[in-house]
Amino acid sequence: MTMPRLSALPALLLLLLVPAAVAAQDGWADRLHPTAEALWRQAGPARRIAARPVQVDVTGLPAAVAAAIDRALVEALLRAAPAAGRLVDRSGLPASWEEAESFRGTSSEALLRAAAVDALVIPSAHATADGIAVSATLVAVAGGDTGRLLAAVPAVVLPGAVDRLTARPPAVAAKAAGFGLADSLRQGLDPGARFRASVRLSGERSPFGDWFLDQVAEHLTARLAERPLYVSRPLRDADAGGRPVALRLEGEVWDHGRQVEVHLRVIAGAAEARATARLEATALPGHFLPLTPAGGRLGTGFRIADGAAAVGAELRRDELAVAAEAIARALLVDEALDRRETTPPVARSRSAVAEAWRRLAEAVPYEETWSGAADDRNASARRLRARVARLGGPEAPELSATLERAVYRPGEPLRVRATVARGRAFLALYAWQADGTVVRVAPIRETAPVAAEAGRRIELPGPRDAEVAAAPMPGVSESLEALVVVASAVPFVPDRLAPAAGGSADSSRAAAVSTGAFLDRLAGLDRARLRLAILPYRARAGG
Repeated sequence: MTMPRLSALPALLLLLLVPAAVAAQDGWADRLHPTAEALWRQAGPARRIAARPVQVDVTGLPAAVAAAIDRALVEALLRAAPAAGRLVDRSGLPASWEEAESFRGTSSEALLRAAAVDALVIPSAHATADGIAVSATLVAVAGGDTGRLLAAVPAVVLPGAVDRLTARPPAVAAKAAGFGLADSLRQGLDPGARFRASVRLSGERSPFGDWFLDQVAEHLTARLAERPLYVSRPLRDADAGGRPVALRLEGEVWDHGRQVEVHLRVIAGAAEARATARLEATALPGHFLPLTPAGGRLGTGFRIADGAAAVGAELRRDELAVAAEAIARALLVDEALDRRETTPPVARSRSAVAEAWRRLAEAVPYEETWSGAADDRNASARRLRARVARLGGPEAPELSATLERAVYRPGEPLRVRATVARGRAFLALYAWQADGTVVRVAPIRETAPVAAEAGRRIELPGPRDAEVAAAPMPGVSESLEALVVVASAVPFVPDRLAPAAGGSADSSRAAAVSTGAFLDRLAGLDRARLRLAILPYRARAGG
């Protein structure tokens, strides 16, 4: 769609140039040279461009740092200018901005038109843990093209300025950080669009961290919902209130005594932005103090995830609670492993639950606390608060395991074929039952795990074990279950994870431990030398 053209760009965009004679510091102009080349390339060889200074009140940067960025950008633009191009500074304007606005009543558009400026460079800068991230957009300011986005250049990090950040009250720091994250993220999503964002907090949780991140999220979503200041037409999704986008916001908090430093990251699909905020410790609410006993990183190690399940074509009401818990566990692991492709938050099929179980092959939640319940008989929502234990390392076995089939009838034996690629491994096999409990199915009679040599195929249960048959839960036609192969490079006691299955389905359910207890015990093993294989299957009634 097309939006009406604005009669002038917003005035705050046009506080034009600082003098370019002062050399930029710390090689910043060199780092911004590719940015300058990209801007000139999009502007065209015979263009006249001007640059707007970094906005100190929006970025939260000290004025001296913002001025140094301005000088570096101007120097880079001058170096990269083509023979027929020209960078217009104050000397090229018919009057300074202040004179034009205060005494002559000249509009911002008229000021640029009189100077024959074709395009305006609009820089954006914000602090990160590595330095100052600087990105830039190029906007047409001449004729009928006024407000058209010509180019958007990704961020370049200028090192060495984070230590100069001024500690600020939380509200001020949250606003600057939220705006910085939004401006940077918009570049990665669509520089000419506005967004209707929903934010999920992630990472290790703490009361103070959640409190501050809530404020950052408020400014982040508000900024993304605004029309980009440099756009007059066309504005994408203007009438729809913005394009919907789901964000994940996390923060790492460091208590340095007199000040608190928060490293922030926001993710939306493949787009990512980072920022750093420094807070005055004396301005923090008293009920959060002291943040830590003796300073350092703030965080309890616990994460939070929300899983849900709804009745679908192949998900019954009696399966909803286990399904919602499977989704919550998978989401928690996805977050801890920083996976780009995350588990869908709502399960509507057994295949979705099976995929959620598989996500636990590389990491498992432990010390679980659950809350939430079914809102109605057709849906269930569960919130999980837990730590996450990563599994595997250079000394862990390279495990490969397969089931004979995906669907089992009553009485058909469950059998896993497993191999390890190198060294020696110690294996045990457990059944993750449809009611959310776990029993051991191999070894049954032995107290030691099954030893497997590299390259040799092992069948579990083995010849000395009792045969274990599949069966759906009582009263249903089909159940989703899984076999879990635990492989360790060092011996462990299989019985400590879960007791052996009984001689019947009822006795096995009576002997089983909860999934949470099984995962807690699993996390207590030598995790760096541990591998899992999770093999879902369906137990279907005969017929």
